[in-house]
Amino acid sequence: TLVPVEGQMVKYGVVGMQAFQQDLSHWSHLYVSGRLQKPVAVLASHPEAEAAVHLNLRSAVTAALLMSPTTISLKDFFKRITSLSYMGDVRMGLAEDSKKVERIVTGSYDGFKQLYMPLLQDPEVQDMGVAADTEGVQRPDSLDSLIHLCSKLPSVLLSRIGQKLGASLSESTTAAATAVLTAAAASVSAALPPLPNSVRLDIAAAAVRQPKYKKLIKSGLRAVVANSSRRQAVAGLLYAGPVRSLKYVGRKLAKAWK
Repeated sequence: TLVPVEGQMVKYGVVGMQAFQQDLSHWSHLYVSGRLQKPVAVLASHPEAEAAVHLNLRSAVTAALLMSPTTISLKDFFKRITSLSYMGDVRMGLAEDSKKVERIVTGSYDGFKQLYMPLLQDPEVQDMGVAADTEGVQRPDSLDSLIHLCSKLPSVLLSRIGQKLGASLSESTTAAATAVLTAAAASVSAALPPLPNSVRLDIAAAAVRQPKYKKLIKSGLRAVVANSSRRQAVAGLLYAGPVRSLKYVGRKLAKAWK
């Protein structure tokens, strides 16, 4: 909702811990998780929340590595991360600034470095053949490395990718992916069924063997984000009211079309 605070219009939301953990751990909606892939000011901490936030950041690194060339500048890598939660957003190109990703990264570049450099230089990540410094990021390009990276994607995104692979997967793998998506669609806070490692590897192997596997991953992201953005657009209208919503959209349009 939109409320005036000290002369500024503030948009805020309230989310329960279970819904918070589901989205950050599994990317069931990429809404809260998308916002927390950017630098934010933490006002209070909670152990369970911190664990989910850390997992979300690792997942963002994994997805961005898969969709990057083998060598990429640090700023462009952060732009890949920032763009994850905007793929498929129904507002992008309409009521959102088309240069939003660039503006976010440029304005918070030091914050991105503080968030992601420790993860990129973590021994577990470097053991996968990833190298990063202040100049840029390098990732391996071997099939085994790509399969390993892809298998680490959040379960809802990986299940979306599996759904798009269709008949190239076994019935048991398809069933496991469908169970995850069904549970995620049924409740924003319920615990999702686990995606066994064998299923993860089956989907990952089939995905990265596709000639255009990056487009396949992007398609999975779009499917997640599109559903969420439509729901949030409707929720914003209902909770903020038509007058506030129209004023807010008007400001967005003015900024986007400037």
